[in-house]
Amino acid sequence: MISKLLLIIYCLAVFVNAAPNQSRICNRDIHIPFTGYKIENQIDLKGFSNNYHLIYCNDNVLIYDLNLNSSIPWAQSLNFTNTVNSGKMNRLALARRKSFALRKVPVFLPNTLVGGLFYEDDKVARISNTDVNISIFQQPLKSIPLVADNLLDYWLEVDVKLDTILHIPVLSTPGIGSRRYNAEFMNYKYDEWSKYISASESYSFDYDSRLWVRKSLDKALKSIGAYSILLPRYLQTKFNNSSEGGDDNGSYILCKLIFISKLIPKFSFSRLLVKVDKILGNS
Repeated sequence: MISKLLLIIYCLAVFVNAAPNQSRICNRDIHIPFTGYKIENQIDLKGFSNNYHLIYCNDNVLIYDLNLNSSIPWAQSLNFTNTVNSGKMNRLALARRKSFALRKVPVFLPNTLVGGLFYEDDKVARISNTDVNISIFQQPLKSIPLVADNLLDYWLEVDVKLDTILHIPVLSTPGIGSRRYNAEFMNYKYDEWSKYISASESYSFDYDSRLWVRKSLDKALKSIGAYSILLPRYLQTKFNNSSEGGDDNGSYILCKLIFISKLIPKFSFSRLLVKVDKILGNS
């Protein structure tokens, strides 16, 4: 109990933007209502459990939240069904550009076009609802861009039991406030932004992808590890225990980056983030 209180006190001191509930998931800007999808990493700081969530918002209101578990299920069919309207099955697929398809850790520079969210149109959806054997990847799909969110727009949720959830934004579909990927851009008839994105991520590589992933992840961890000594010893122990307990050593890079961002100058953190992104993309 004492260790939990110490963690709460430290987090409240570091994360001054704590909130009592999940109201901030969709409501980022009261002046620009957001409608679209978000992917965020939610970390329970009590037990250090790590889950990704696919969220749909409508005018800053949370409509549906799908727990994706401990990793983002790229190039897989997802049943994104609101229980209020459970008779209709909405199938989605998340896919990355080839340049990001081997990236094990979802660390991206803000506003980067990472991939697309693919979905069935209404006519195809009605057919697939009657035949569950039809794969989503065998159907003509529509898509909207998935753009990297700014991970520094994180926030801390604290409930009455003092359980703390760290919310880290990862990806988002563009809202009406997006300067680069706005609605007009997405609907423009000559736009071919998704031409080279495969919904099933069926890309070919001329090298051993497993070796590339392991090498790039090790380099990224080494770069971040140099700053980890700045963290309180309790948090260092938590991260180490998570890794020794079977974690792939990559799931908590986002969490480490958030804590480190509060302990070093903003310019230094920006350089670190660029370095990690470059390592993950060019090793």
